[in-house]
Amino acid sequence: MFQRFAEMTIYAKKEATYGVAAAPALPADVFKVFDVVLKALDGETERDETAQNSWGSSEVFHVGSFVSLEFKMSVVGAGTAGDEPEWGFFHKICGYAGVVDPGVDVRYTLISADGDSATVYVNVGGTRHPMTGVRGEVTRHFDAKKRPYFQYKLKGVWGTPVAKSVINPDFTGYQRPVPVGNEYTTASLHGVALGLISHMYGNSNSVEHIDVPGYEGIDINDREPGGDITFLAPAIATKDWFSTAKAGTKGALILEHGTGDGDGNHVRFENPYTQIIQPDYTNVLGGKLGIKANLNMLAGDDTAGNDEELIIVS
Repeated sequence: MFQRFAEMTIYAKKEATYGVAAAPALPADVFKVFDVVLKALDGETERDETAQNSWGSSEVFHVGSFVSLEFKMSVVGAGTAGDEPEWGFFHKICGYAGVVDPGVDVRYTLISADGDSATVYVNVGGTRHPMTGVRGEVTRHFDAKKRPYFQYKLKGVWGTPVAKSVINPDFTGYQRPVPVGNEYTTASLHGVALGLISHMYGNSNSVEHIDVPGYEGIDINDREPGGDITFLAPAIATKDWFSTAKAGTKGALILEHGTGDGDGNHVRFENPYTQIIQPDYTNVLGGKLGIKANLNMLAGDDTAGNDEELIIVS
């Protein structure tokens, strides 16, 4: 009997000890994701260049094998202010820490450390692919008239696939996503309100699979946050983005999305020290003048760091 691609679930649990498999509680620990890409045997190969008396290939060996996993999750709250959203689990294995203020909000900030790790299982049809020591990176995507989402790119230590029955998920409590638009979204850059067309931001972690005698795991070694943005061009008297970029000026990017602050489905993103890089004109919305640019997110001028981004879920 053949397996079906449509039968796919992802479930995960935080690891108490790095790389030691954690057992999820099913079906509650199944996550609501979409656009899944699984590379079940990633890594490198080495070829045995054997001297031989005829033409032909030499044997290939898989070395440094691991599992790669990509998927998306909608940008939504938890339904109750002060509760962690489901995507917060994956942010904390992608270089973030979360602080919960019960009944008020949850705040996610960047850290200069590996942070949490997870055991992730991917069920495809009747096969379960285990990943341990999982960490990764995340990007946020906002496009007008579409639901915003996070895209996660994860790596985990390879485990032997096994037969496993299909799991029925429990998505009780997941909030309904709302589209990016005037009703639910506001955006400003350097204090100027934007007619936002599209935006992407990523923490751009350097995520490495390490496999040496005495240690195998997934380490986060550095990050370089940045992204891009496209918005309706204001009059030059309102804001001269070209002179701002040339001067290297830093200012806040603030993005808010959801049904209302404090109602459990509101998410605010703050990047306080954002540079706009190489702005250029573009044609948007069938004839409007737009500006598209790259973004560079810096830490503050003090030595504490880790303040390139703040996410507030309320």
